[in-house]
Amino acid sequence: MGTGHIGTRVAQLFLAFGARVLGYARHQNPHCVALGVEYPGLKDLLTHSDILTVHLPLTPETRGFLDAEKIATMKPGSYLVNCARGPIVDTPALAQALTSGHLAGAAIDVFD
Repeated sequence: MGTGHIGTRVAQLFLAFGARVLGYARHQNPHCVALGVEYPGLKDLLTHSDILTVHLPLTPETRGFLDAEKIATMKPGSYLVNCARGPIVDTPALAQALTSGHLAGAAIDVFD
C-alpha cells in the first residue's frame, strides 16, 4: 500500500525474488507499472496478498485506513507489515485479527 519512493523500492526487492507484486495508491506510479507492479484495486489487493506492506503518509484520509473491516477482508493467514505511520492501522482491530488467527502475523515498527 503506497507506491511512492519507499513503496517502489520495496516492490523492487520483492520482484527480485520473483514475487507477484500488487500495488495500491491514489495514483498508479508509472515506474512501478513498468517494473511489473499490478494495481488490481483495494479489495483484490487485500484478498489476494500474502504479505501486505504499508507505505502511506499519515493524512486525514489514511488515519485508521486499515480498520477492522479491511483487516477482516485480508487473506486468511496473511501478514501485515506497517513501517509507515502507526495511526494508519487500527491497533485493536489488528490485535483481534492476530488473536483470532485470521492473520498469521504482523511486523510493526510504528505505533499509534
